[in-house]
Amino acid sequence: MSIGRELPEANMSTWLGKQPLVLALLAKLSPYILIFSLWCFIWTAWMVGIRGWSIQGSVLLLITAQVLLITAYALFAAMMVLALKDVNTGLSTVAMYAGSSLSFAGVTLPTIGAPLFTRIWSNSLPYTAYSKIQTQQWVVGSPLHTSLSSFLILIGFVIGFTLLTLLLLQRFKKLNPA
Repeated sequence: MSIGRELPEANMSTWLGKQPLVLALLAKLSPYILIFSLWCFIWTAWMVGIRGWSIQGSVLLLITAQVLLITAYALFAAMMVLALKDVNTGLSTVAMYAGSSLSFAGVTLPTIGAPLFTRIWSNSLPYTAYSKIQTQQWVVGSPLHTSLSSFLILIGFVIGFTLLTLLLLQRFKKLNPA
Protein backbone atom coordinates (compact mmCIF):
# COMPACT_ATOMS: atom_id res chain seq x y z
CA MET A 1 0.00 0.00 0.00
CA SER A 2 2.81 2.41 0.85
CA ILE A 3 4.34 1.97 -2.59
CA GLY A 4 0.92 2.33 -4.21
CA ARG A 5 0.61 5.79 -2.68
CA GLU A 6 3.66 6.81 -4.69
CA LEU A 7 2.22 5.69 -8.04
CA PRO A 8 1.43 9.14 -9.40
CA GLU A 9 4.57 10.02 -11.38
CA ALA A 10 5.42 13.10 -9.33
CA ASN A 11 5.29 11.12 -6.10
CA MET A 12 7.40 8.25 -7.48
CA SER A 13 10.08 10.60 -8.76
CA THR A 14 10.19 12.42 -5.42
CA TRP A 15 10.23 9.17 -3.45
CA LEU A 16 12.98 7.56 -5.52
CA GLY A 17 15.01 10.76 -5.86
CA LYS A 18 18.73 10.15 -6.08
CA GLN A 19 18.96 7.45 -3.42
CA PRO A 20 19.81 3.86 -4.34
CA LEU A 21 16.65 1.97 -5.28
CA VAL A 22 17.31 -0.78 -2.77
CA LEU A 23 17.34 1.80 0.06
CA ALA A 24 14.10 3.37 -1.18
CA LEU A 25 12.46 -0.07 -1.27
CA LEU A 26 13.84 -1.02 2.14
CA ALA A 27 12.60 2.25 3.66
CA LYS A 28 9.07 1.60 2.38
CA LEU A 29 8.79 -2.07 3.29
CA SER A 30 10.81 -2.38 6.51
CA PRO A 31 8.12 -0.97 8.86
CA TYR A 32 5.62 -3.55 7.59
CA ILE A 33 8.13 -6.38 7.72
CA LEU A 34 9.16 -5.42 11.25
CA ILE A 35 5.57 -5.09 12.51
CA PHE A 36 4.40 -8.40 11.03
CA SER A 37 7.60 -10.15 12.17
CA LEU A 38 7.04 -8.83 15.68
CA TRP A 39 3.47 -10.11 15.52
CA CYS A 40 4.75 -13.58 14.50
CA PHE A 41 7.30 -13.51 17.30
CA ILE A 42 4.60 -12.57 19.84
CA TRP A 43 2.32 -15.31 18.48
CA THR A 44 5.13 -17.86 18.74
CA ALA A 45 5.98 -16.71 22.28
CA TRP A 46 2.30 -16.93 23.24
CA MET A 47 1.95 -20.44 21.81
CA VAL A 48 5.07 -21.60 23.65
CA GLY A 49 4.91 -19.56 26.86
CA ILE A 50 1.16 -19.34 27.53
CA ARG A 51 -0.33 -22.28 25.64
CA GLY A 52 2.51 -24.63 26.55
CA TRP A 53 3.39 -25.81 23.06
CA SER A 54 7.02 -26.77 22.69
CA ILE A 55 9.21 -26.17 19.70
CA GLN A 56 10.99 -29.45 19.04
CA GLY A 57 13.65 -28.04 16.70
CA SER A 58 15.43 -24.75 16.12
CA VAL A 59 13.61 -21.65 17.38
CA LEU A 60 16.10 -19.44 15.51
CA LEU A 61 15.44 -21.20 12.20
CA LEU A 62 11.69 -20.99 12.74
CA ILE A 63 11.74 -17.25 13.56
CA THR A 64 14.12 -16.51 10.67
CA ALA A 65 11.85 -18.44 8.31
CA GLN A 66 8.88 -16.37 9.52
CA VAL A 67 10.77 -13.15 8.74
CA LEU A 68 11.71 -14.47 5.29
CA LEU A 69 8.10 -15.47 4.62
CA ILE A 70 6.81 -12.02 5.55
CA THR A 71 9.56 -10.35 3.51
CA ALA A 72 8.78 -12.48 0.46
CA TYR A 73 5.09 -11.61 0.52
CA ALA A 74 5.81 -7.90 1.14
CA LEU A 75 8.13 -7.86 -1.85
CA PHE A 76 5.60 -9.75 -3.97
CA ALA A 77 2.96 -7.15 -3.08
CA ALA A 78 5.30 -4.29 -3.98
CA MET A 79 6.20 -6.03 -7.24
CA MET A 80 2.57 -6.55 -8.25
CA VAL A 81 1.50 -3.00 -7.41
CA LEU A 82 4.43 -1.64 -9.44
CA ALA A 83 3.90 -4.05 -12.34
CA LEU A 84 0.16 -3.41 -12.61
CA LYS A 85 0.45 0.31 -11.74
CA ASP A 86 -2.76 0.11 -9.75
CA VAL A 87 -3.10 -0.51 -6.02
CA ASN A 88 -6.49 -2.23 -6.15
CA THR A 89 -5.58 -4.61 -8.97
CA GLY A 90 -2.13 -5.25 -7.53
CA LEU A 91 -3.39 -6.08 -4.06
CA SER A 92 -6.23 -8.19 -5.48
CA THR A 93 -3.62 -10.22 -7.32
CA VAL A 94 -1.64 -10.55 -4.10
CA ALA A 95 -4.78 -11.74 -2.28
CA MET A 96 -5.35 -14.45 -4.91
CA TYR A 97 -1.72 -15.56 -4.74
CA ALA A 98 -1.27 -15.43 -0.97
CA GLY A 99 -4.83 -16.47 -0.18
CA SER A 100 -4.38 -19.80 -1.90
CA SER A 101 -1.35 -20.62 0.23
CA LEU A 102 -3.04 -22.71 2.90
CA SER A 103 -4.93 -24.79 0.36
CA PHE A 104 -2.05 -25.38 -2.02
CA ALA A 105 0.89 -25.65 0.40
CA GLY A 106 0.05 -29.24 1.25
CA VAL A 107 -1.11 -28.22 4.73
CA THR A 108 -4.88 -28.62 4.41
CA LEU A 109 -5.00 -30.70 1.25
CA PRO A 110 -2.31 -33.16 0.16
CA THR A 111 -0.27 -32.29 -2.92
CA ILE A 112 1.41 -35.68 -3.23
CA GLY A 113 -0.02 -37.26 -6.36
CA ALA A 114 -1.93 -34.07 -7.17
CA PRO A 115 -2.31 -32.84 -10.76
CA LEU A 116 0.71 -31.09 -12.28
CA PHE A 117 -0.89 -27.63 -12.04
CA THR A 118 -1.48 -28.10 -8.31
CA ARG A 119 2.13 -29.12 -7.71
CA ILE A 120 3.48 -26.21 -9.79
CA TRP A 121 1.21 -23.71 -8.03
CA SER A 122 2.16 -25.16 -4.64
CA ASN A 123 5.87 -24.76 -5.36
CA SER A 124 5.35 -21.18 -6.57
CA LEU A 125 4.17 -20.12 -3.10
CA PRO A 126 6.63 -19.04 -0.38
CA TYR A 127 4.24 -20.44 2.23
CA THR A 128 4.85 -23.98 0.96
CA ALA A 129 8.53 -23.78 1.89
CA TYR A 130 7.71 -22.10 5.20
CA SER A 131 5.07 -24.69 6.15
CA LYS A 132 7.64 -27.45 5.67
CA ILE A 133 10.07 -25.63 7.95
CA GLN A 134 7.36 -25.01 10.54
CA THR A 135 6.34 -28.67 10.58
CA GLN A 136 9.93 -29.92 10.61
CA GLN A 137 11.16 -27.55 13.31
CA TRP A 138 8.13 -26.93 15.51
CA VAL A 139 6.42 -30.31 15.46
CA VAL A 140 8.95 -32.95 14.42
CA GLY A 141 12.27 -31.54 15.66
CA SER A 142 14.09 -32.47 12.47
CA PRO A 143 17.83 -31.89 12.13
CA LEU A 144 18.66 -28.49 10.64
CA HIS A 145 19.92 -29.99 7.38
CA THR A 146 16.42 -31.41 6.76
CA SER A 147 15.00 -27.88 6.57
CA LEU A 148 17.90 -26.42 4.58
CA SER A 149 16.34 -26.86 1.13
CA SER A 150 13.08 -25.18 2.19
CA PHE A 151 15.06 -22.40 3.89
CA LEU A 152 17.08 -21.82 0.70
CA ILE A 153 13.85 -21.75 -1.31
CA LEU A 154 12.51 -19.00 0.99
CA ILE A 155 15.73 -17.05 0.49
CA GLY A 156 15.32 -17.57 -3.26
CA PHE A 157 11.82 -16.08 -3.16
CA VAL A 158 13.14 -13.03 -1.29
CA ILE A 159 16.03 -12.55 -3.73
CA GLY A 160 13.84 -13.14 -6.79
CA PHE A 161 11.06 -10.79 -5.70
CA THR A 162 13.65 -8.18 -4.67
CA LEU A 163 15.34 -8.27 -8.07
CA LEU A 164 12.06 -8.10 -9.97
CA THR A 165 10.82 -5.21 -7.82
CA LEU A 166 14.10 -3.34 -8.29
CA LEU A 167 13.85 -3.89 -12.06
CA LEU A 168 10.38 -2.35 -12.04
CA LEU A 169 11.62 0.61 -10.01
CA GLN A 170 14.60 1.01 -12.34
CA ARG A 171 12.30 0.97 -15.37
CA PHE A 172 10.12 3.65 -13.82
CA LYS A 173 13.13 5.79 -12.94
CA LYS A 174 14.50 5.45 -16.47
CA LEU A 175 11.17 6.42 -18.07
CA ASN A 176 10.53 9.26 -15.59
CA PRO A 177 13.81 10.98 -14.70
CA ALA A 178 13.56 13.37 -11.75
